[in-house]
Amino acid sequence: MTYDAQSGVAMPRFGYDNTGVAIENIPAGDLSLFQPNPYDRSQPNQFIPGNGTFDTSISATSLPMIWSINNVNADTGPLTGSDVVFDRPCPERRPSITAVSPVGLAPGGGPQRVTVFGQGLKDATVSVSGSGVAVAAPGSTTEQRIDATVTPASDAAAGPRDVIVTAPNGYAVGCRGCLLLDGGASTVGPVGPAGLKGDTGPQGAAGPGGPAGPAGSTGPAGGDAAASVTHASGRAVRLGRDGNASASTTCPAGYSAISGGYDITGAGHTRDVDVIATHADGTSGWTVRVRTSRSGASQQLIVSVSCLK
Repeated sequence: MTYDAQSGVAMPRFGYDNTGVAIENIPAGDLSLFQPNPYDRSQPNQFIPGNGTFDTSISATSLPMIWSINNVNADTGPLTGSDVVFDRPCPERRPSITAVSPVGLAPGGGPQRVTVFGQGLKDATVSVSGSGVAVAAPGSTTEQRIDATVTPASDAAAGPRDVIVTAPNGYAVGCRGCLLLDGGASTVGPVGPAGLKGDTGPQGAAGPGGPAGPAGSTGPAGGDAAASVTHASGRAVRLGRDGNASASTTCPAGYSAISGGYDITGAGHTRDVDVIATHADGTSGWTVRVRTSRSGASQQLIVSVSCLK
């Protein structure tokens, strides 16, 4: 389901499975209807063999929505109102959240950086639930990352807070309770590995009539190394005749996977893309598995991964 925070409209996606071998005709009416009204919400009238999906819309305050077809009911689940922002978003509509770092902030600790990882985050904004927490507009964003500056007041109530990301088109997604206000949380990041030892200074020149001066002292050690993020893409995998494909990619040596994404390339038109799985593969890899109802003969699945050192 996708939630439009600007209009308060939820856009659920329903699916069906025709197990027969022929197209089945079921017009909107007694055997195909929605509750609440209107009963006709542009649901399909013809159902080809196999799986299919379609999208509709409803005011989020009117949820749950129920589709009854051939006396079998499917509903949107228990979330209503603005809580719909915490439902699983439709993957191609964006945005989505895969991780928030760090998970704890100290009230009264001044401005602290919070990084949101995910998909479709370019030019999106970040907000945190509850009072006593100010979030500045992000200085820069990418498709997979937002760095936001968050300042919890000294009297902000401790406990879990929700993080919500809103795209420029108004579509929003939330991460429930994924940020903790904790008086014991550190406001300083972990110390990086020590830098290389500095070079030895040159030997002093000989004084007039005296011996040569002592050799220069050893230079100071270099500063702490900074953490770095890089991105990698895996080998393209052609979509099968059934429209399904699974692909993986791996971070460079010494890096750990923090989030992943995918793209479908090649000539043709892909229809009804469902992400069956998107998850970390061990500590340094990422795997995505998709299913489509129709794809071009030359279309391929490519998996990308963001990696942290």
